[in-house]
Amino acid sequence: MVRGYVSVLWIVSVCMNLICSFFLYRLSGLLVEYRTKLRFLFLVWCMFLLPLPIYDTDATNVLGMLAAFLFIVLICTKGELINRLSVVLIFYPLILGLNYLLCNNPVYSFKINFMMFLQQNSNDLAAVDYLLNFATGLFLDLLKVLVWALLYYGFKKRLEEIKRYMSGRIWLIISVICTISFLSMVTVIVFPPFDAKTAAEYYDSPGLFYGSYRTFVIVISGILSIIGILYLLQPVIENVKNREKLQIEGLKEEYYRSLEEQQESVRRLRHDMNNHFQTIKSCLEQGDISGAGEYLEQFGSSLPAGTGKQFCSDRALNAVLNHRWEKLQNLQADVHFNLEIKQVMEVTSLELCTIFSNALDNAIEAVSKIPDPVQRKVFLQARTKKGYFSLRIANSKENRIISAHGKMESDKKEAGHGYGLENIREIAKRYEGNMEVEYTEKEFVLFLYLRLE
Repeated sequence: MVRGYVSVLWIVSVCMNLICSFFLYRLSGLLVEYRTKLRFLFLVWCMFLLPLPIYDTDATNVLGMLAAFLFIVLICTKGELINRLSVVLIFYPLILGLNYLLCNNPVYSFKINFMMFLQQNSNDLAAVDYLLNFATGLFLDLLKVLVWALLYYGFKKRLEEIKRYMSGRIWLIISVICTISFLSMVTVIVFPPFDAKTAAEYYDSPGLFYGSYRTFVIVISGILSIIGILYLLQPVIENVKNREKLQIEGLKEEYYRSLEEQQESVRRLRHDMNNHFQTIKSCLEQGDISGAGEYLEQFGSSLPAGTGKQFCSDRALNAVLNHRWEKLQNLQADVHFNLEIKQVMEVTSLELCTIFSNALDNAIEAVSKIPDPVQRKVFLQARTKKGYFSLRIANSKENRIISAHGKMESDKKEAGHGYGLENIREIAKRYEGNMEVEYTEKEFVLFLYLRLE
């Protein structure tokens, strides 16, 4: 009977830990991307970590759990290192704190004492004793599942937005703040605020001592601080969302302005068309064929340059490219656009427009400062091939490149300038790509690639 009872307890515990591990697996996957062949390993590893008991002065389990969790995150996930470390700094204190709270309380103490008594005096126990102990263990397991379920469903959307909208700088801030909770929790558990005599009594009678209330306060505070950090990121996320909305509105305005300019050109042509036809007809009636040809040539040269060019199938991006093309034409620059991007479904229209508009605006700003129009050159190449999107833009320049802390800065004094390249870099990181720049005294080259699969 004892063996069967222990087997039932073990099966129930494994099932509950599998559910908790699944929630942790999904939560971590909201912040980082798993390696395809190792994602199952992460889930299995978590099944061994989550039931690990944590007691006061238990440095072995505390530091061992940390090393194991850090190892499995680095092995099974990919992407920016700061993002992966943030997963450890966010979720390890939650795992550690919950395990400590669930192992240092009267309910768990009753369960452990019962199991110890069961090994020595199994014949003296009635069925109700087994039932009570089973209910105690089930209560703790269900409570653990409930907590992880609440964490998952409560922060699913928030973590998705954090992954999408947070820059590397914000990730660094998150890591620093979480490190404070992480260190305070580890310190108070490994070096609890009670004397050696109490600790000795604790080890002699496991389950009779529930830890110092000060340890509980710090552990609970650490858990709440992690949760609070995730909640307090909402204003930052909203700020980034608002900035993207402004970009979308700007792109829409640019697109509709481009359409309006084209329509205005068509209206002017239609208004003057009768006069043009009458003039050409008069020349032909008078036999002045050369005059008619000369008039037609002048009429053709008066048409707006660059109106309605079809660079790609995306209407918003096409408007962005047309607008920059016309600016470069007005600067009398030698400009070439070579695009082979029929389908870039994985990248949003806003992100594509952000990449091209910022890259071309930097090129336009650079060539506009060259006095000799003959020296103004811009060459743009973009293509999608074998699961990658790549872009290369090279432009001539004469202005000096300003660099601070490893980042390019605009030499304009107005607020808001100098963020274009950083916006492109953030999009590249989002798609596991990279942005590189090279420059000489006479040329600036930007190269970008994004992973589409």
